[in-house]
Amino acid sequence: MGRVVSEQRIALQFDRQLNQGLVRSAAARESGLSYDEFEERLQRLLTLMPFLQDRLLRMSPKLLAALAADPPLIAARLVELRALLPGADVAAVAGGRPSLLLPPEWERVPAAAAALAKRYSEQEVARLVAAEPLLLAEDVAAVLAELQRLGGGRCDAAGMLLQDPGLLYSVQRGSGSLATSSPAAAPAAGGAEAGASSAADLEVDVCILGAGIIGLCTALALLQADPSLRVALLDRAAPCAGATGAGQGYLWLAHRDVGSPLFRLAAQSRAMWRELLAPAVPQLTAAAVEWQEVGSVLLASSAEEAAGLTARCEALAAEGLPAQLLTAAEARRLEPALQLPEQGAALLLPSDTQVNGRATAAALLRACEAHGGRFSALFGEGAVRLAAAPSGRVDQVQTGARRVRAARGIVVALGAWSGTFLAQQLADVRWAGAFRPRRGLLLEMPAPEGMPAVSHGLMEVSYTSHYSRAPGSTEAQGEVDEGVDITFTATTSASGSLLIGSSREFAGYAMDAPEHIVSAIMHRAAHFLPALAAVRRQDISVRAGPRPFATAGGPTVSPVPGVEGLLVAAGHEGSGLTLAPATADLVAAYLLEKPSRLDERVVEALKCPFGLSIEDYLSM
Repeated sequence: MGRVVSEQRIALQFDRQLNQGLVRSAAARESGLSYDEFEERLQRLLTLMPFLQDRLLRMSPKLLAALAADPPLIAARLVELRALLPGADVAAVAGGRPSLLLPPEWERVPAAAAALAKRYSEQEVARLVAAEPLLLAEDVAAVLAELQRLGGGRCDAAGMLLQDPGLLYSVQRGSGSLATSSPAAAPAAGGAEAGASSAADLEVDVCILGAGIIGLCTALALLQADPSLRVALLDRAAPCAGATGAGQGYLWLAHRDVGSPLFRLAAQSRAMWRELLAPAVPQLTAAAVEWQEVGSVLLASSAEEAAGLTARCEALAAEGLPAQLLTAAEARRLEPALQLPEQGAALLLPSDTQVNGRATAAALLRACEAHGGRFSALFGEGAVRLAAAPSGRVDQVQTGARRVRAARGIVVALGAWSGTFLAQQLADVRWAGAFRPRRGLLLEMPAPEGMPAVSHGLMEVSYTSHYSRAPGSTEAQGEVDEGVDITFTATTSASGSLLIGSSREFAGYAMDAPEHIVSAIMHRAAHFLPALAAVRRQDISVRAGPRPFATAGGPTVSPVPGVEGLLVAAGHEGSGLTLAPATADLVAAYLLEKPSRLDERVVEALKCPFGLSIEDYLSM
């Protein structure tokens, strides 16, 4: 008798195969070849570039067709790329940006590689192009000159770029740029400089940049708060294309710094989620967001960690939360698949919940759309620049297609891209380092046959260190230089698949999934769930997203100092889902000039962290 394969595993494999088949069929049509002819070329391409296999679902058919058109030419360019970048992982570079191997980008690669080699060591060049392959398609000298200008001429531009390759996005001039070829400066005052008007121009009250969970929740909060308000939501991609779509969906309190302003923010925000799921919003039901009241279990593997759980349990109880301490044996009885040493312990918080981030974003969008003509969704349309009225108030957003005038305000909720966008638009280098992309990987897979179901959310206690940084702390600043952090988390989705995490890594805006990190996550997870050692790599799908890490230690939700009409809501890192309703409530309070429902300490903690003038900042 053959091996029995679960229906869940079959369904996951079928979905991946079906979607890949659709991409391949579209690429075959784009190439003008028959499906069989295209498949033959594609297989030759995948032999050269096996790392593309996991990227097929994210590639445009046009790009895939162009790459498969001439496999021998691609092979020659990979060889040449290796010669141009002797110390680099060429597979990672080409995999991170396959379009580098095609015109017009390929024509710019030799000059960019030479310019980088003049300014950096071989090892530094390898690090830069692995983090941001797009550097090879840019005028490196122009990028560094613009960084120097943003820094007032007194910064080490080359050093800044090495420390954070993602700064490229605040100055780049390529086809994928957030900026136009006009100089990045303070918002232009009205008129022609703000961009040509078109028939598609919009007049709204509030324009929100970014359709992640923060932007979507803010749009709905504004639409609900004032029945006359008109709201536009812009995003250069589709909704939920960033960190939210790659997340595990926790709405947890157990792992947070109990008693801190950010803990109180999370507690208030989770309560607001329950308000959102009331019958008054028919699109937002518990079923629609896959709400699961599964509870959370923090796992301690040592006596020292167990002692820390005792203190945490007491602190949670003081906040009115029904936390329970469990011995290792009790934890194993609660979760039979779990392995935990006898000196270990666990903390159970039954009130913790989880949702599906993607499903929640889709439900929020439907709820916004239910407000009819008051809501405008502009997806696939990024903000090119901001512009100001003659009074100096920022009231316009120029996209590639239209101008959006916002009478009450503009909200920057671009997640990990918020800082670079603001640095460019305001010519203020401090914003470039305020929010940094921190790549996170999450693995989805069917449960191994015979493994008892994971019925709670599981998390090793070391994960709590990511939530114990006070705003403005030096520890928060130091985390920018860390390597890859692997911490075990596990939960079961509403559809029955296992979600296993997770990693944290400062890798610029790279959205690939390095195999060594996938392996490290699975190795760590098998330490707690030994049955996972039997999972095959082909049964694992990977979600990757850039968490918006805040160097100040917590998110910023406030008006931008000195810039009337502009607000920022960013830096939530892995807590966007949890904190979205409270963030939206505070943004609405600012824009509508109404009192916020949040505690005063919380509101103060969320204000813009820049206490120095730019001159003092640059002289540090």
